[in-house]
Amino acid sequence: VLGFPLSTLVRQGGADAKVGAKESAPWQPAYGVALALVLVLATHSGLTSMTTFLRPFEDHRPRNIAALGVVLGLLVALPALPLYFARVGAKPVEKRASPRVVEDCTFVEVLQRGSFWFLFLALAAGEGAGLMVLNNMGQLVKALDHGESGLQAGCVSAFSVSNAVGRLSMGQLAAGGRLRRTQLLCGALTATAVAYACFAEGVGKFALLAAMPFLGFGYGCMWSLQPLLASELFGKRSFGSKYATLSLAAVAGSTPLCQLAVPTFYEARSDSNGWCVGPQCFSGSLRCASFACALGSILALCLDRSVVPGAGWKRVGSEHD
Repeated sequence: VLGFPLSTLVRQGGADAKVGAKESAPWQPAYGVALALVLVLATHSGLTSMTTFLRPFEDHRPRNIAALGVVLGLLVALPALPLYFARVGAKPVEKRASPRVVEDCTFVEVLQRGSFWFLFLALAAGEGAGLMVLNNMGQLVKALDHGESGLQAGCVSAFSVSNAVGRLSMGQLAAGGRLRRTQLLCGALTATAVAYACFAEGVGKFALLAAMPFLGFGYGCMWSLQPLLASELFGKRSFGSKYATLSLAAVAGSTPLCQLAVPTFYEARSDSNGWCVGPQCFSGSLRCASFACALGSILALCLDRSVVPGAGWKRVGSEHD
Protein backbone atom coordinates (compact mmCIF):
# COMPACT_ATOMS: atom_id res chain seq x y z
CA VAL A 1 0.00 0.00 0.00
CA LEU A 2 2.78 2.42 0.88
CA GLY A 3 5.36 1.29 -1.69
CA PHE A 4 3.83 3.04 -4.71
CA PRO A 5 3.22 6.47 -3.12
CA LEU A 6 6.68 6.37 -1.55
CA SER A 7 8.36 5.66 -4.88
CA THR A 8 6.24 8.31 -6.60
CA LEU A 9 7.20 10.96 -4.08
CA VAL A 10 10.87 10.04 -4.34
CA ARG A 11 10.84 10.28 -8.14
CA GLN A 12 9.11 13.65 -8.04
CA GLY A 13 11.56 14.92 -5.45
CA GLY A 14 14.54 13.76 -7.49
CA ALA A 15 13.24 15.34 -10.69
CA ASP A 16 12.11 18.65 -9.28
CA ALA A 17 14.76 19.19 -6.63
CA LYS A 18 16.86 22.31 -7.02
CA VAL A 19 20.51 22.66 -6.25
CA GLY A 20 20.98 23.00 -2.51
CA ALA A 21 17.40 21.93 -1.69
CA LYS A 22 16.80 19.35 0.98
CA GLU A 23 16.28 15.90 -0.51
CA SER A 24 14.43 14.66 2.55
CA ALA A 25 11.42 16.93 2.04
CA PRO A 26 9.50 14.56 -0.29
CA TRP A 27 9.88 11.74 2.22
CA GLN A 28 8.27 13.53 5.13
CA PRO A 29 4.66 13.43 3.85
CA ALA A 30 5.06 9.73 3.02
CA TYR A 31 6.31 8.91 6.50
CA GLY A 32 3.53 11.03 7.97
CA VAL A 33 0.99 8.87 6.15
CA ALA A 34 2.78 5.73 7.33
CA LEU A 35 2.81 6.94 10.93
CA ALA A 36 -0.92 7.77 10.77
CA LEU A 37 -1.71 4.32 9.41
CA VAL A 38 0.35 2.64 12.13
CA LEU A 39 -1.48 4.65 14.77
CA VAL A 40 -4.88 3.66 13.38
CA LEU A 41 -3.97 -0.02 13.03
CA ALA A 42 -2.33 -0.20 16.46
CA THR A 43 -5.33 1.44 18.12
CA HIS A 44 -7.75 -0.88 16.33
CA SER A 45 -5.65 -3.92 17.27
CA GLY A 46 -5.49 -2.83 20.90
CA LEU A 47 -9.22 -2.24 21.21
CA THR A 48 -10.21 -5.50 19.52
CA SER A 49 -7.76 -7.54 21.57
CA MET A 50 -8.95 -6.22 24.95
CA THR A 51 -11.61 -8.92 25.32
CA THR A 52 -9.59 -11.90 24.07
CA PHE A 53 -6.24 -10.77 25.41
CA LEU A 54 -7.23 -9.59 28.87
CA ARG A 55 -10.37 -11.47 29.85
CA PRO A 56 -8.67 -14.83 30.60
CA PHE A 57 -6.17 -13.06 32.84
CA GLU A 58 -8.31 -10.88 35.07
CA ASP A 59 -5.90 -11.30 37.98
CA HIS A 60 -3.06 -9.83 35.93
CA ARG A 61 -4.96 -7.07 34.15
CA PRO A 62 -2.58 -4.20 35.10
CA ARG A 63 0.45 -6.10 33.90
CA ASN A 64 -1.23 -7.07 30.64
CA ILE A 65 -2.34 -3.49 30.01
CA ALA A 66 1.24 -2.32 30.61
CA ALA A 67 2.58 -4.95 28.20
CA LEU A 68 0.08 -3.93 25.54
CA GLY A 69 0.99 -0.27 26.05
CA VAL A 70 4.69 -1.01 25.60
CA VAL A 71 4.05 -2.85 22.33
CA LEU A 72 1.79 -0.11 20.97
CA GLY A 73 4.32 2.52 21.99
CA LEU A 74 7.07 0.70 20.11
CA LEU A 75 4.92 0.40 17.00
CA VAL A 76 4.15 4.11 17.14
CA ALA A 77 7.74 5.20 17.84
CA LEU A 78 9.54 3.06 15.26
CA PRO A 79 8.18 4.84 12.14
CA ALA A 80 9.58 8.11 13.48
CA LEU A 81 13.13 6.81 13.03
CA PRO A 82 13.22 7.19 9.23
CA LEU A 83 12.32 10.86 9.62
CA TYR A 84 15.50 11.38 11.61
CA PHE A 85 17.58 9.34 9.20
CA ALA A 86 16.10 11.30 6.28
CA ARG A 87 17.29 14.53 7.87
CA VAL A 88 20.71 12.99 8.48
CA GLY A 89 20.92 11.86 4.85
CA ALA A 90 19.98 15.35 3.63
CA LYS A 91 22.98 16.99 5.27
CA PRO A 92 25.97 17.64 2.98
CA VAL A 93 28.66 15.01 3.38
CA GLU A 94 32.31 15.89 3.00
CA LYS A 95 34.28 13.91 0.48
CA ARG A 96 36.35 11.17 2.03
CA ALA A 97 40.07 11.48 1.58
CA SER A 98 40.45 7.82 0.63
CA PRO A 99 37.26 6.44 -0.96
CA ARG A 100 36.97 2.82 -1.89
CA VAL A 101 38.08 1.19 -5.07
CA VAL A 102 35.11 -0.44 -6.79
CA GLU A 103 35.81 -3.00 -9.45
CA ASP A 104 32.91 -3.77 -11.75
CA CYS A 105 33.42 -7.52 -11.55
CA THR A 106 31.72 -10.23 -13.54
CA PHE A 107 29.71 -12.90 -11.75
CA VAL A 108 32.46 -15.50 -12.09
CA GLU A 109 35.06 -13.08 -10.74
CA VAL A 110 32.85 -12.31 -7.75
CA LEU A 111 32.55 -16.00 -6.83
CA GLN A 112 36.34 -16.18 -6.67
CA ARG A 113 36.62 -13.36 -4.12
CA GLY A 114 36.80 -14.02 -0.41
CA SER A 115 35.06 -10.73 0.37
CA PHE A 116 31.94 -11.96 -1.42
CA TRP A 117 31.75 -15.04 0.80
CA PHE A 118 32.39 -12.94 3.90
CA LEU A 119 29.33 -10.91 2.92
CA PHE A 120 27.34 -14.05 2.08
CA LEU A 121 28.04 -15.70 5.45
CA ALA A 122 27.41 -12.51 7.42
CA LEU A 123 24.00 -12.08 5.76
CA ALA A 124 23.27 -15.79 6.21
CA ALA A 125 23.78 -15.46 9.96
CA GLY A 126 21.49 -12.47 10.43
CA GLU A 127 18.77 -13.30 7.92
CA GLY A 128 18.76 -16.97 8.91
CA ALA A 129 18.10 -16.06 12.54
CA GLY A 130 15.16 -13.89 11.50
CA LEU A 131 13.67 -16.65 9.35
CA MET A 132 14.04 -19.06 12.26
CA VAL A 133 11.78 -16.85 14.37
CA LEU A 134 9.23 -16.42 11.57
CA ASN A 135 9.09 -20.13 10.71
CA ASN A 136 8.55 -21.14 14.33
CA MET A 137 6.36 -18.25 15.43
CA GLY A 138 3.37 -20.47 16.28
CA GLN A 139 5.30 -22.80 18.58
CA LEU A 140 7.26 -19.88 20.03
CA VAL A 141 4.07 -18.08 21.04
CA LYS A 142 2.54 -21.20 22.58
CA ALA A 143 5.71 -21.96 24.53
CA LEU A 144 5.96 -18.49 26.08
CA ASP A 145 2.22 -17.87 26.48
CA HIS A 146 1.35 -21.00 28.47
CA GLY A 147 0.02 -22.94 25.50
CA GLU A 148 -2.16 -20.12 24.13
CA SER A 149 -1.86 -18.95 20.52
CA GLY A 150 -3.85 -15.69 20.68
CA LEU A 151 -0.74 -13.51 20.48
CA GLN A 152 0.54 -15.03 17.25
CA ALA A 153 -1.15 -12.49 14.97
CA GLY A 154 0.09 -9.58 17.07
CA CYS A 155 3.66 -10.89 17.12
CA VAL A 156 3.68 -11.41 13.36
CA SER A 157 2.31 -7.89 12.86
CA ALA A 158 4.92 -6.36 15.18
CA PHE A 159 7.71 -8.24 13.41
CA SER A 160 6.42 -7.26 9.96
CA VAL A 161 5.95 -3.56 10.74
CA SER A 162 9.38 -3.37 12.35
CA ASN A 163 10.88 -5.22 9.38
CA ALA A 164 9.52 -2.60 6.97
CA VAL A 165 10.66 0.28 9.18
CA GLY A 166 14.13 -1.26 9.49
CA ARG A 167 14.50 -1.43 5.71
CA LEU A 168 13.49 2.22 5.29
CA SER A 169 15.62 3.45 8.18
CA MET A 170 18.77 1.62 7.19
CA GLY A 171 18.37 2.78 3.59
CA GLN A 172 18.29 6.40 4.70
CA LEU A 173 21.15 5.92 7.16
CA ALA A 174 23.30 4.26 4.48
CA ALA A 175 22.60 7.15 2.12
CA GLY A 176 23.91 9.63 4.72
CA GLY A 177 27.50 8.46 4.22
CA ARG A 178 28.58 9.01 7.81
CA LEU A 179 29.45 5.35 8.25
CA ARG A 180 30.60 2.79 5.73
CA ARG A 181 27.92 0.31 4.79
CA THR A 182 30.05 -2.59 5.95
CA GLN A 183 30.23 -0.90 9.35
CA LEU A 184 26.44 -0.53 9.35
CA LEU A 185 26.11 -4.24 8.64
CA CYS A 186 28.48 -5.04 11.51
CA GLY A 187 26.52 -2.79 13.85
CA ALA A 188 23.15 -4.26 12.81
CA LEU A 189 24.39 -7.81 13.39
CA THR A 190 25.87 -6.90 16.76
CA ALA A 191 22.66 -5.25 17.95
CA THR A 192 20.60 -8.19 16.69
CA ALA A 193 22.87 -10.64 18.53
CA VAL A 194 22.28 -8.71 21.76
CA ALA A 195 18.51 -8.72 21.12
CA TYR A 196 18.46 -12.50 20.63
CA ALA A 197 20.55 -13.03 23.76
CA CYS A 198 18.18 -10.90 25.84
CA PHE A 199 15.16 -12.66 24.33
CA ALA A 200 16.65 -16.05 25.24
CA GLU A 201 16.77 -14.99 28.89
CA GLY A 202 13.23 -13.55 28.88
CA VAL A 203 10.25 -15.23 30.47
CA GLY A 204 6.58 -14.99 29.52
CA LYS A 205 4.63 -13.18 26.88
CA PHE A 206 5.96 -9.77 27.91
CA ALA A 207 9.42 -10.78 26.70
CA LEU A 208 7.86 -12.12 23.52
CA LEU A 209 5.98 -8.91 22.75
CA ALA A 210 8.92 -6.69 23.64
CA ALA A 211 11.41 -8.65 21.52
CA MET A 212 9.48 -8.83 18.24
CA PRO A 213 9.94 -5.15 17.18
CA PHE A 214 13.69 -5.26 17.77
CA LEU A 215 14.18 -8.60 15.99
CA GLY A 216 12.09 -7.43 13.04
CA PHE A 217 13.93 -4.12 12.85
CA GLY A 218 17.33 -5.82 12.69
CA TYR A 219 16.07 -8.32 10.12
CA GLY A 220 14.86 -5.52 7.87
CA CYS A 221 18.15 -3.62 8.17
CA MET A 222 20.07 -6.54 6.68
CA TRP A 223 17.75 -6.88 3.70
CA SER A 224 18.15 -3.16 3.02
CA LEU A 225 21.95 -3.35 3.11
CA GLN A 226 22.19 -6.44 0.93
CA PRO A 227 21.72 -4.84 -2.54
CA LEU A 228 23.66 -1.72 -1.50
CA LEU A 229 26.69 -3.74 -0.48
CA ALA A 230 26.49 -5.93 -3.57
CA SER A 231 26.68 -2.92 -5.90
CA GLU A 232 29.17 -0.97 -3.78
CA LEU A 233 31.69 -3.77 -3.33
CA PHE A 234 31.39 -5.64 -6.60
CA GLY A 235 29.90 -3.21 -9.12
CA LYS A 236 26.76 -3.29 -11.24
CA ARG A 237 27.83 -5.69 -13.96
CA SER A 238 25.73 -8.90 -13.71
CA PHE A 239 24.06 -7.36 -10.68
CA GLY A 240 21.02 -9.65 -10.96
CA SER A 241 23.15 -12.76 -10.63
CA LYS A 242 25.07 -11.32 -7.69
CA TYR A 243 21.92 -10.28 -5.86
CA ALA A 244 20.21 -13.62 -6.53
CA THR A 245 23.18 -15.48 -5.10
CA LEU A 246 23.22 -13.29 -2.00
CA SER A 247 19.48 -13.91 -1.58
CA LEU A 248 20.29 -17.60 -1.05
CA ALA A 249 22.08 -16.56 2.15
CA ALA A 250 18.77 -16.42 4.02
CA VAL A 251 18.02 -20.05 3.13
CA ALA A 252 21.57 -21.16 3.88
CA GLY A 253 21.46 -19.51 7.30
CA SER A 254 17.97 -20.59 8.33
CA THR A 255 18.32 -24.28 7.36
CA PRO A 256 20.71 -25.36 10.16
CA LEU A 257 18.83 -23.31 12.74
CA CYS A 258 15.37 -24.55 11.74
CA GLN A 259 16.31 -28.14 10.94
CA LEU A 260 18.89 -28.78 13.66
CA ALA A 261 18.90 -26.25 16.50
CA VAL A 262 15.15 -25.76 17.01
CA PRO A 263 14.11 -29.48 16.86
CA THR A 264 17.03 -30.55 19.06
CA PHE A 265 16.30 -28.17 21.93
CA TYR A 266 12.50 -28.37 21.58
CA GLU A 267 12.30 -32.17 21.59
CA ALA A 268 14.77 -32.43 24.47
CA ARG A 269 12.34 -30.51 26.71
CA SER A 270 8.99 -31.66 25.33
CA ASP A 271 6.59 -33.97 27.16
CA SER A 272 5.41 -37.40 26.10
CA ASN A 273 2.91 -35.85 23.68
CA GLY A 274 5.59 -33.83 21.91
CA TRP A 275 4.53 -30.44 23.34
CA CYS A 276 6.73 -28.03 25.24
CA VAL A 277 5.57 -25.06 27.30
CA GLY A 278 7.93 -22.59 28.93
CA PRO A 279 10.94 -20.43 28.12
CA GLN A 280 13.25 -23.45 28.13
CA CYS A 281 11.72 -24.69 24.85
CA PHE A 282 13.45 -22.09 22.66
CA SER A 283 16.13 -20.64 24.90
CA GLY A 284 18.79 -22.90 23.41
CA SER A 285 17.87 -22.16 19.80
CA LEU A 286 17.69 -18.42 20.52
CA ARG A 287 21.18 -18.57 21.99
CA CYS A 288 22.33 -20.31 18.82
CA ALA A 289 20.76 -17.48 16.79
CA SER A 290 22.55 -14.93 18.98
CA PHE A 291 25.84 -16.75 18.48
CA ALA A 292 25.25 -16.86 14.71
CA CYS A 293 24.62 -13.09 14.59
CA ALA A 294 27.73 -12.45 16.70
CA LEU A 295 29.77 -14.58 14.30
CA GLY A 296 28.20 -12.68 11.40
CA SER A 297 29.27 -9.37 12.95
CA ILE A 298 32.86 -10.64 13.12
CA LEU A 299 32.69 -11.63 9.45
CA ALA A 300 31.26 -8.20 8.60
CA LEU A 301 34.14 -6.58 10.48
CA CYS A 302 36.60 -8.71 8.50
CA LEU A 303 34.83 -7.62 5.32
CA ASP A 304 35.18 -3.99 6.32
CA ARG A 305 38.89 -4.41 7.04
CA SER A 306 39.47 -6.29 3.78
CA VAL A 307 38.33 -3.37 1.63
CA VAL A 308 41.47 -1.53 0.52
CA PRO A 309 41.06 2.26 0.22
CA GLY A 310 42.33 3.85 -3.00
CA ALA A 311 42.80 7.22 -4.52
CA GLY A 312 39.35 7.33 -6.07
CA TRP A 313 36.41 5.41 -7.44
CA LYS A 314 37.62 3.05 -10.13
CA ARG A 315 35.14 1.05 -12.18
CA VAL A 316 36.50 -1.68 -14.37
CA GLY A 317 34.32 -1.95 -17.48
CA SER A 318 31.92 0.43 -19.16
CA GLU A 319 31.94 3.99 -17.84
CA HIS A 320 28.16 4.12 -18.25
CA ASP A 321 27.42 1.13 -15.94
